[in-house]
Amino acid sequence: MASVLHDVRILIVDDHRNMRTLIKAALYGLGFSKLFEAADGRHALEVMSEARPDLVITDFKMPEMNGLDFVTELRRDAANPFTEVPVIMLTGHTDLHVVRACLRAGVNEFLAKPFTAQALLDRIRRCAEEDRPFIRSAAYTGPWPRMSQVEGLSEAS
Repeated sequence: MASVLHDVRILIVDDHRNMRTLIKAALYGLGFSKLFEAADGRHALEVMSEARPDLVITDFKMPEMNGLDFVTELRRDAANPFTEVPVIMLTGHTDLHVVRACLRAGVNEFLAKPFTAQALLDRIRRCAEEDRPFIRSAAYTGPWPRMSQVEGLSEAS
């Protein structure tokens, strides 16, 4: 399994260098080695073509462009070759309205800080193993929502 993980390209988006270092250490420990970094959503969009990520792990609250705006922009452009890349929102902001906003923006998985390497690996596996088609409509662009997400998305924020 380590050889499969070795080839996965992951873009880590967080404004705190120490958090990026912590996430990288966890990913290295899990067997991932092709890791790229960005300090905010705008920088992430700029490095996408160089990084060519198979997965993005992003924070929610960042200067310049936060994680929510980054995912919204990423999902918006159907011509972008990375528009369907799985995204894990890794954040300390876990209020229900934040979680719902992230799901509406097209985030694949949500993980609260502080996190464990096992919890991160579980989210990565779900992104890789779940057969959730990518949908694009006037109201939503992203992975097909799970039933619990559909119920949460229909509730008023």
